[in-house]
Amino acid sequence: MQVTAKDKGTLVKWTREYEKVNEDVPDPHAYLEFAVNITKILRVTISAHNIKITSFGSVIPKTCI
Repeated sequence: MQVTAKDKGTLVKWTREYEKVNEDVPDPHAYLEFAVNITKILRVTISAHNIKITSFGSVIPKTCI
């Protein structure tokens, strides 16, 4: 995961590598759906609590900025 603070918001880039054991294994669509759902939850939570992410691991309430 890469998090980049922007003037108006934050850019989050998820990278997931997956290697199939063999061709009979189905594509990992569940992982993609999980990442999308987690991203939506994080967005709502961050917005609801008025939080600004300045860098990965650094979270500051906007009232302190």
